[in-house]
Amino acid sequence: TEVILRNLIYIKMLLGTTKWLLGKVTPIRNIVKLTPWCSSHQIRGKKTKAKLRKPVDAREAEELPEFEYVGVNRKSDILLYTWGVAAHGGLGRGTFVRPGKKYSRPMDYCHHPHRLGFGHKFELVDLCCGYGFTLFAVNNKTGPTCFGTGLNTDSQI
Repeated sequence: TEVILRNLIYIKMLLGTTKWLLGKVTPIRNIVKLTPWCSSHQIRGKKTKAKLRKPVDAREAEELPEFEYVGVNRKSDILLYTWGVAAHGGLGRGTFVRPGKKYSRPMDYCHHPHRLGFGHKFELVDLCCGYGFTLFAVNNKTGPTCFGTGLNTDSQI
């Protein structure tokens, strides 16, 4: 009966109940002792192990079709970094030209790369940059579109 009592307490602990057994313990037959290495099969009712698949022959693998699934709401995996002269707004970050904090100054030059979130919003096809401006060619939902940032003194954007 001591082994049965230990098994019942062990089963109660596994099932998450915290009530203690009070009173006289009667012997129970056919108690399944749940152990951590086989508990998933007994709890979930699995009767067999997973079957091993046969390896694919190299000649047959070349003939198998390849599929690429792309979701409709897929985000672009292009990471876009900008650095250089930031005084004219050509880096595409408005916080460099007009900072949002009260006592911060505009940045004249960005010495190290800053990540630009534009690559995540649109599918970037091509980009062009010059002194004080940057152009982005993207595929939008409505069609191909061109975005520009920075100076437009010579109508380059």
